[in-house]
Amino acid sequence: MSHDENDGETDLIVPFETKDGLVLALVENKIAVPFQPEQGLRYAARAQRWSTKEGISRVVTVLIAPNGYMSRPGAEPFEVRILYEELSAALREENDPTSRFLADALEVGVEALRRGYVATPDATVSGMWQACWKISCEVTPKLNFNKPRLKPRLSTWFHLKDAEGLSDLGWSRVVVVYKAERGYADLQFGTLRSPSSRSGLWASCSLR
Repeated sequence: MSHDENDGETDLIVPFETKDGLVLALVENKIAVPFQPEQGLRYAARAQRWSTKEGISRVVTVLIAPNGYMSRPGAEPFEVRILYEELSAALREENDPTSRFLADALEVGVEALRRGYVATPDATVSGMWQACWKISCEVTPKLNFNKPRLKPRLSTWFHLKDAEGLSDLGWSRVVVVYKAERGYADLQFGTLRSPSSRSGLWASCSLR
C-alpha cells in the first residue's frame, strides 16, 4: 500500500516478520520520472521516525528502478537498491503466467528508460496543480483531492478517484476528471457489471 505524510508519499510499505521483530521496507518505485527535491533524504527521515515506533525493530528504505536510473543524483540515500532487470530475471525463473506478466511489465519500464523518456517537471503546471489542490481543500473537500507531486508540462487533466460517495454507487470505477485546458469537468462511469454478466459499460457526462 502507498502512504502519504506531510513530508511526502511512500510508494509501497512492505512489512516483514523476522526473528528480531517487525521490519518495514519503505519502497520508492522509479522508471523515468526524476527524483523530487530531497526525496531520498525525506525517505531516510521517514524511516528514522518510524523506527522509533513501538513494535518495529527496523525500517529500511528501498529504491526499485531500472539499472540506468541508479546512477542518477538522488539515489544515494536509499539503503537498498533493486534493479528492474534483476526482478524480471527472478520472475522469469518462476515461469508461471502471473510472474511472466510482471516480468513483461518490468521490461517495458526498462525499455521506456532506454528510449530516453523523462517526464520533466514544469514549474507553471506544478504550480497550477498546487493551486487547484489548495482551492479544492477549502471549497470542495469531499473531492478528496490528494496533494499533488511535481507535474510535467502536458499534465492538465485531474483524475479525482476518491471523491466522497462515488465508491458506494455500485460501479467498479467512477471518476471526476477536471480537464483544465478545456475549462470543464467530466463525471466518468466505467465498467458497470451485473451479477450475471462479465460485460461492462462506459459513460461520460460533462459538467460545465
